Amino acid sequence: MDLKKFMVPYDCTVSRLLQKITPYKIGSTRHLFACALIGAASLVAAPAMAGIQPSSSLQQQCSKAPKLIVTGASTKAEIVKNPPVGAKSALRAGGILGLTHFDRDAYTSVTWQKHSDASGSCIRIKSITVEIGNEAPAVWLAPAVTRHACLKRVVTAHEMQHVSHHADYEKKLKSTLKSNLKLLLSGKTYSYLPNGKNEVSNKERLERNAKLAVSKLHGPIARAAQRRDQSIDTPEQYAIELAKCGM
Repeated sequence: MDLKKFMVPYDCTVSRLLQKITPYKIGSTRHLFACALIGAASLVAAPAMAGIQPSSSLQQQCSKAPKLIVTGASTKAEIVKNPPVGAKSALRAGGILGLTHFDRDAYTSVTWQKHSDASGSCIRIKSITVEIGNEAPAVWLAPAVTRHACLKRVVTAHEMQHVSHHADYEKKLKSTLKSNLKLLLSGKTYSYLPNGKNEVSNKERLERNAKLAVSKLHGPIARAAQRRDQSIDTPEQYAIELAKCGM
């Protein structure tokens, strides 16, 4: 392949952030923005008392904050021989010398606990687990690049900047969740239940509160990481980097 035929932009960062997702799986900027607005409205309602007068002991047990567990996929890049899944449209555009693929979704799950005494019962979220991505970043270089020492060095360095942005994103999100999620969900993780009350609808509401709160914190951080990626994916930056190899 004639390297002179490569045209900028030579890089495309492929992220699930841009893909269509199922409800409550953190995804596109548009989805996150909507969730942030819905979350702000949803999280203002107080836990349903359902006409019961819980004892102080039951109130204390029910209102206990959930345990927060935050995990993340490895941020160490894997060099792959085949283009990442989902990169076909980018490759069809031509002129792609390198691709970085990462998972910037946040997956939220909860566990439950029920408390009861003579005054009534409640259902509460016992723990919230947020998994930040479920796969390590994958870096792919076009075959022609791997046969050109200077280009391989320059393109690899560029892709590693994206990997660094992703690592910073994960670190920031972990810190933000641990610092702010508890406060954002204060009083919104439990519900009192009258006798014979079906728990399903209450669980759905409480789980929705948790996922919307995670979404509200995740959105700005994911978008900031995306802007950092875009800031180095410009024709001007590509020209500077290609010039290092006399191109």
